[in-house]
Amino acid sequence: MKYDYMKEVVPPLDGYAAGGIGKLIIRKAPQVINKLREWAPQITGKVATPKLKKPWAVFDEKGNPIIDFRLKKDANTWLKQEKGSTPAGDDYYTKTLNYKVGKIDPKTVKPPKPKPTDAPAMFFRSREEIIEGPPVMSGQQWKDFLAKRGIRDAEMMDTSLGPWLNVNLKNQVSKNDLVAKFDSIVPDFNVSVLGEEFNAGMSLAKGIQEIDPTVFSPESGKIIRFLQAQTQNISDDKTAKKVLTKLDDIFDNAYGIKNVTTEGIPANNVSVPYEIKQIMTDVLSASRRRGVGMEGSAFIDRPKHGTSQVLGSTSGKNYREFLFNWKPKGPRTAEPTYKYAHSFGAAEHENAFMNLRVTDRIDEYGNKLIFVEEIQSDMHQPISAAMRAAEKAGKKIPKGGRYAPRLDVDVPVDSKANLEQMANIQLQIDRLLATKPNSPKLDLLYKQKEGIRGIEQPKIAKGDHSGVPEGPFKNSQDYMEFAIKYLLRVAKDGNYDGVAFSTPTIKNLGKTLGDKDYKGNIIAYGDILKNAIRKAKAKSGADLVETSIGAKVDRQTSRYGSEDLVKYFSAPALMLKGNTKALEKIAKGLPAYKEGGLTKTVPPEKGPLPYGIFNDVVPPL
Repeated sequence: MKYDYMKEVVPPLDGYAAGGIGKLIIRKAPQVINKLREWAPQITGKVATPKLKKPWAVFDEKGNPIIDFRLKKDANTWLKQEKGSTPAGDDYYTKTLNYKVGKIDPKTVKPPKPKPTDAPAMFFRSREEIIEGPPVMSGQQWKDFLAKRGIRDAEMMDTSLGPWLNVNLKNQVSKNDLVAKFDSIVPDFNVSVLGEEFNAGMSLAKGIQEIDPTVFSPESGKIIRFLQAQTQNISDDKTAKKVLTKLDDIFDNAYGIKNVTTEGIPANNVSVPYEIKQIMTDVLSASRRRGVGMEGSAFIDRPKHGTSQVLGSTSGKNYREFLFNWKPKGPRTAEPTYKYAHSFGAAEHENAFMNLRVTDRIDEYGNKLIFVEEIQSDMHQPISAAMRAAEKAGKKIPKGGRYAPRLDVDVPVDSKANLEQMANIQLQIDRLLATKPNSPKLDLLYKQKEGIRGIEQPKIAKGDHSGVPEGPFKNSQDYMEFAIKYLLRVAKDGNYDGVAFSTPTIKNLGKTLGDKDYKGNIIAYGDILKNAIRKAKAKSGADLVETSIGAKVDRQTSRYGSEDLVKYFSAPALMLKGNTKALEKIAKGLPAYKEGGLTKTVPPEKGPLPYGIFNDVVPPL
């Protein structure tokens, strides 16, 4: 490759033009938490030299590489041809006289930057800080180093890094060894997505045919009649561009809005009726330019709780469920496993710690949003509730309010040898899975591991505790923030305008003060969720606004018969539309635990009105 022509090619992250017909679709759910960058094995902090696929290059008169090759003879041939193709005396010919063929110094080669689409939704910042640290320090010095850089105790515990360093406070630990240890003990994270492939074209066609264009202004009526005639062609790659180009012209003539199918309707526009904004949002979804869904292969099963939508099952579209689970490593593999309380079909229920339920909705400004119906943790919420109740009553925390012992912290003396053996077996399993996944040794290793687990797990289960392992993100605000950051990545990948959230008012629709979940909804979707949103906003750079979500939640009788009544509900939202910096930050991955800064108001040009920090919409009790 010629170095003169090397450019970082990153697709546009902002605006509707990033989609294009038939090109923007999420084929799988984003990775949850993973490495942000690879770290080459090294000795006591010395960086290993990479092995180059093309070690030979032609260098210019200043010693800079021009083009690289696998073989020396290929480099010589190229240089000879380059000189022969230029007349003698030409400036370029004169320069090439001083060009030389030589080997590339691997130490001068920078590792390639990961593509934004390859980055996980989140990463552990502690690992990144270790990589930036000194070559060697004691365990205590590493703890102090990470603490000074703002690494939270929660991250140190969830990664098992804190307990490991506590055992090695006085030992000298190289940076390389610490990164390797981190990778061997940090749990794996996975997400199962339940849903059905959403055909926005069919949804649009059905909805637009039911609209009477005569009840609208002549300008809006013309748009509706045009779309009624052309709806079937909008999701057709061959004809969609022509239809959308014509639609741009109609919109320009009607409302003076140019390029509506690529740039959308301005958020502060008041001349375009809401119904037309909603239709245009559906058009852009059908043409795969914004708010696109996942293809069928991304789902492991059909959703199981679709009838439990907070604003009615008919108003939300593209309903999906996300179930997150974790896989412990090291000594923690011998801890009890937890099966998620709610059923999510074929999703992985073992050690699931949180679920999300979302729909696609359009706000009153025509923005296409992922709307959060629910954020819940069956693993953590019952234990947290038991702990709070005991503390409030001044009583001892009951069995149901205590997690099972952590075997990276509370290791019984008589179990230590067994747990260490399990950890070693797991390392062997991981190495074989990475290098020889079909090795016959794997079956034997799995049997050995399960044999030891069968000895240790019954001993642990007998203890005075709930039997639930201490999974990650056990604090309510932490797992809500985790959920929000993951959805921001889903929204970015699908070219949504943002993510909106349920409020206590929305969650308590149809409930009375005495209902079981009434007070819990006020707490969870009030201050706890608001704080989580503010933290996610600080880390992502998304714009925090207050918007209105319309929903058909009631029936009314008129001379036209029985029909749905649309009501609007205030809801906080993190907006991505037009925010290039936030989109770039989200594409690179967000830190899973990093503390954020202050939340600032949003200028009017950035998002829908009213703008700024949303107000508490919960009525006083």
